[in-house]
Amino acid sequence: MNPPIKSSTLLLLVTALFNTAVFAEADISPRELFSKLESRVNDIPKNWAETNPVRVNVCFNLKYKINSPAANAFLDDLYSTIAGFKFDVEIRLYRTMYPVKLDYCATMRFPNWQAQREYETSEEFLNFYKNRWKNAVSETEEHWAIEDLHAGRKQKATQ
Repeated sequence: MNPPIKSSTLLLLVTALFNTAVFAEADISPRELFSKLESRVNDIPKNWAETNPVRVNVCFNLKYKINSPAANAFLDDLYSTIAGFKFDVEIRLYRTMYPVKLDYCATMRFPNWQAQREYETSEEFLNFYKNRWKNAVSETEEHWAIEDLHAGRKQKATQ
């Protein structure tokens, strides 16, 4: 009998998949990208994954002590680097309050799937990831979501 997969092992598997050629392809659809992972992409209405805004939430721990000058410098660098990219990405950084597993979160909003893929496969992002992120970050967890624009319109209409 095989032992159950621990969440850290699963996280490493997902991280490894993100570093494979499949995740590095710019012209891949959401269904193709997530086909080998347990996801809800097939529950999303047709074309939403390609046309609605995409949010990527990355929570993480740093190799530096929380609130240290090195940690604060990395967070400043993370924000200014991503905000300075030519890609249409909005970024916000957060300090987590609960749960306490991960100390920080970066939420990035892209106008659509194509913009996210251009960002994630760009030389600028890959250089930042290899040269800064991998050296500073010890643990991560990612959540990808598609904005439900229909529910937002309905909600505004009833207010």
